[in-house]
Amino acid sequence: MNLGTVLSYMGKVVSIVMPVIVGGILALFIHVPMKGIENRLLKLRACMIR
Repeated sequence: MNLGTVLSYMGKVVSIVMPVIVGGILALFIHVPMKGIENRLLKLRACMIR
């Protein structure tokens, strides 16, 4: 195979997979602070119910 063809194919594969990788990284960065906010809201709700 021609090296240019292989590199072109690899570039297409990377361009297809990259949004999935970026989405996973964003989900991780959003999940960590949201977990803390969720815990605080649950504690606040528990105090209000009592």
